Amino acid sequence: MSTTAEIRLHTTRFPDRTLMYALTRIVDALQVTEESELSFRGVRVYTENNLKPALHIPEALDAEALYRTLSPWDSPTSSFSVRTAITRYTSDVDSHIEPALMPIWVRVRGGQWPGRSGEWWIDGDTHLIIDPAAAYTFPTSPNGEVCRCNAIAANIKNLIQLLAAVIERLEPVAAKLYTDSGETFPFNAHLAYYTQPEDVIRDARLIHELFTVGQQVLELPPLREAHGDLADFVFHLWRDRQQQQLLRERFSRATESVFVPARDEAIRKLTDAASSQTPIGSGYVIYDATAPFNSFLDDFYLQLLEISHPV
Repeated sequence: MSTTAEIRLHTTRFPDRTLMYALTRIVDALQVTEESELSFRGVRVYTENNLKPALHIPEALDAEALYRTLSPWDSPTSSFSVRTAITRYTSDVDSHIEPALMPIWVRVRGGQWPGRSGEWWIDGDTHLIIDPAAAYTFPTSPNGEVCRCNAIAANIKNLIQLLAAVIERLEPVAAKLYTDSGETFPFNAHLAYYTQPEDVIRDARLIHELFTVGQQVLELPPLREAHGDLADFVFHLWRDRQQQQLLRERFSRATESVFVPARDEAIRKLTDAASSQTPIGSGYVIYDATAPFNSFLDDFYLQLLEISHPV
């Protein structure tokens, strides 16, 4: 099974949150960036936290038929899933790039549908899942150097344009880009977007809690105690064991003291980190614009924790 990429969006945590608002805006963003009318397949509706779909339509629907089909199910207790396709580029042996298609799933949860962790700030409520993540990940040499190619660079550019279009239309509180080879915790993110700079402190506080308390619903101990097979996924399988151990040790040291946010300094670090990036929406975006899937944001969050309490 290939590794997937996921854009995880946090729109609103209110329990009366319904689904069509997010779905229609994401579909519009997809059609604008693809410059075509898309078809949608594999429509599924889940209700009342039931894992068996209440509605399943495998046939292709255009956007208007999709909206007509799903509107009667627009409820805080429902969840939608639908699949379409977006353009990806591949390279031949002569480095010529050719367009192809790859699947993308849109998944939207109502305000009373809990996520996997039970925490909205971890789970989000609206997801775009793309297979495979390899379309955006540069290969590396044996010594770890990134080997760039035009096809992957073009795919990354298109993905950032899609993210910008979604954020412009949906106006989420925050968004992150993950791959499914690790827990969806901020230090495993490849990209982060915040509408309000104060929310970066929210992520620093979350990381502090994860390392000192753990996560009850996911049955995780304090992450400073995570070792072996558990650490592999918690700290992401794309890191080797030595890198995972170093990450655990560094964050464990940074979370030894009581969390006391240094608000002004944290906001300044976010502003500085975002100032070198092409703006997305009206918020703050942090990522390695040249090779986002080949890096993580752990150093950024570590710096936030190191200034958030007295050493």
